[in-house]
Amino acid sequence: MGRNVALAIFDLDNTLLRGDSDYLWGMYLIDKRAVDQESHQRENERFYQEYINGQMDIMAFLRFQLAPLARIPLSELLKMREDYIENYIKPIITEQSLKNAQNGEYTFDVDPSATKGQIKQAVETYFDVSVTRVRTAKLAGKTKRVGKLKKKIIKTDRKKAMVKVKSGQKISIFEVQG
Repeated sequence: MGRNVALAIFDLDNTLLRGDSDYLWGMYLIDKRAVDQESHQRENERFYQEYINGQMDIMAFLRFQLAPLARIPLSELLKMREDYIENYIKPIITEQSLKNAQNGEYTFDVDPSATKGQIKQAVETYFDVSVTRVRTAKLAGKTKRVGKLKKKIIKTDRKKAMVKVKSGQKISIFEVQG
């Protein structure tokens, strides 16, 4: 028992990440020419409709998502993962968060169950900075209507973290270019 085990979660429906990460991953694979655009988008839409209707076969979906990855060497997959996170899964970037970033405070969407300690450790590890303070805020899920029948969907609650880093340190993805 006492082993630490890494857990990787790929969010399908905006539960952990603000945004549709499986759709973005598909767009990433299309951009990298790892999959055929037309067939991938058609299959992804089919799975999405099955998901909305409560009829998605998760094993078939996993075969669809993982098949292209099986052809790519691990070293390349690791590079792709970093590139995907850097360019597709981004922190909350708003005018206010950019102002806060100038003062060393950065805003991220985080897993609603994440503790301040877990957030601090993740930011320090991923961005190689020293975190001096973590504040969090829970945001209630919003209601939206989707599909031809305008089915009502209540999005899950979110949590954002405002992370202050040691004076003089910066997180580069918040840097405005140009």
